[in-house]
Amino acid sequence: MPYLASRHSPETEQPKPITNYRKLLLAIMSVIFAVGVLSVCVLSVTAT
Repeated sequence: MPYLASRHSPETEQPKPITNYRKLLLAIMSVIFAVGVLSVCVLSVTAT
């Protein structure tokens, strides 16, 4: 199938900067969420 081979060009395999930016944004959001959960747990433990 030459059509599928032509579609699988090396240009599409290279990571696009948009996807890298979304991955970075998702990682930052997950870190902020984890820090928020940890701070809430610490506050609840110290409050009691």
